[in-house]
Amino acid sequence: REDRKHFTQIENLNQIIKEDGELKSLIIWFGSNDCLGTVLDLKIRDMEDTEVSDNSIKRRKWNLTNADVFRKDFEGMIEKIQQIIRPLQTQVFVGTVPHVTIPPVTQGIRPFDGKYFEYYGRFFTTERNFTPWLQKHLKRDEVKKIDERIDNFNQSIKQITEAQGDNWHIVDTSEILDRLAVKRNQMHDAPSRPLIDYYATKHISDHPLLRLSPVPSTLRLGVRDGYRYDGGLFSLDCVHPTTIGYGIVAEAFLSVMKSAGVENADPNRLNWQEIIAQDSLLQAPPLIWDDIVSTAENNATLWNAIFGVIY
Repeated sequence: REDRKHFTQIENLNQIIKEDGELKSLIIWFGSNDCLGTVLDLKIRDMEDTEVSDNSIKRRKWNLTNADVFRKDFEGMIEKIQQIIRPLQTQVFVGTVPHVTIPPVTQGIRPFDGKYFEYYGRFFTTERNFTPWLQKHLKRDEVKKIDERIDNFNQSIKQITEAQGDNWHIVDTSEILDRLAVKRNQMHDAPSRPLIDYYATKHISDHPLLRLSPVPSTLRLGVRDGYRYDGGLFSLDCVHPTTIGYGIVAEAFLSVMKSAGVENADPNRLNWQEIIAQDSLLQAPPLIWDDIVSTAENNATLWNAIFGVIY
């Protein structure tokens, strides 16, 4: 709407309550941008000072938010939401922050210690084309630091959410991505296994996604002769989920909503046939994608320079 195009999400929420009078369910899922820049820049700019400005422009000098600042921000947002909604009428569902070091926006370079690689380069980085002193990368300890900071974010999210009362619920999207990770779960030789195992924990062996060939994974999309031969859960930017990836997220939220007694919330009612049909990377993956990746791999130093200008 034209009159609300400059509204913040909080202002939009306030307007919805004013117009509709009530809100049965509210989903809160944020925090990735407090750490995502680390894997895009391949450099940590850590917010070490807890006394920082609320000015979003000034905050751009950092790409990893201080844990105490994140907690303060989250508490402030929840306080504003509590002042807007009607606590006894609205069920609130809060997602955790996924580990941004899992999506294929970065590629790990051995040695591998069973969970982390020694280096993490761009999505087109391989052991064959990687030169540490020429190409931007994150080191093992830096990736651990990012993950530990996200763990701190999620601890705050869970503690603050649980303190709001029985109508507030956690949807642990971070745990889901952890389960679906291929490399850090040592499933390099069986990339389809994490999704199969994920649904097995839910006692599901015939999920529509498991009927796809190959079964989708969190690896970088691979296309050969117009057909997907790898990946499928992350889009071409290697950061955002694909349509079916978001379908898995929707399932997770609906499962918790159903447990909370939200009317008509049922993950089993998701139209997976339609979701799969609407996923263009499944139905018609770009024919030139593998050519692009191959060109990047064969000209890794040049592409790293190009990405250095972009980011």
